[in-house]
Amino acid sequence: MKSLESVDRWLGRHFERWSANLAGGPHPKETLEIRREILSAIRDRIEPKGDGEYMFPYQEISVRLAARDADHRDSLSAAFVDENALETEVRELLTEAECRADNVTVPIEIIDDAAAAPFKLEFRRADKTKAAAPVTRRPAAWLYVTKGKSDQSELFIGRDNIFLGRLKEVNSKDGGLRRRNDIAFDDSENTVSREHAHIQFEEGKFRLYHDLGERGTRLFREGRSVDVPVSGGRGTQLKSGDEIHLGEARLRFEASSE
Repeated sequence: MKSLESVDRWLGRHFERWSANLAGGPHPKETLEIRREILSAIRDRIEPKGDGEYMFPYQEISVRLAARDADHRDSLSAAFVDENALETEVRELLTEAECRADNVTVPIEIIDDAAAAPFKLEFRRADKTKAAAPVTRRPAAWLYVTKGKSDQSELFIGRDNIFLGRLKEVNSKDGGLRRRNDIAFDDSENTVSREHAHIQFEEGKFRLYHDLGERGTRLFREGRSVDVPVSGGRGTQLKSGDEIHLGEARLRFEASSE
């Protein structure tokens, strides 16, 4: 039984090794970033099934890569297709999360289109009839803690779901992991609940949701208050410069214009 924190550590170690192997190769930094985003998007599809265990509910991940020219196509093929490189890494990632991996396939298509997005993913479940929505490329975004004691003062938003609350890991009564907070406020910050709020990237937008906590979640934009509904609704769309209040703790959201 592992927490997703161990999966994140695996990803970090993996990319350090892969970055070193790419030194001097064609388009090394760009190719590494595409690889990182693809594996991070797959990591975000891992779902809890209770008692601290996880599952991956898809059997096929279709990957489409866009090449600018013949040299770029060769670079993408060498990095992702040759020797089933990407499929092998995906299975290693799922194995690290103790999910079944032997039945997961990763077909890859490389198209010649300099104007297309660098990659597109589609997730298909076992029955092949229901495909998940294609992954939309996230703009670069950050959270900065401006008030309150936390485990880190800033966070680059590298996944579609970011959890905010008190303490790093929140366990159920039977000891199973309920969630892991990406920004974890200190236990002394008693106005922040353990499962206070989360940010979700969906349909090309970052949205803020209130989860639990009597002190609520508030959003201030240009000096005025914006309502933040509880999870289950549409959430509140975030804009760069918004100030998020979790009880007495505060964070600032910043995003690029892309």
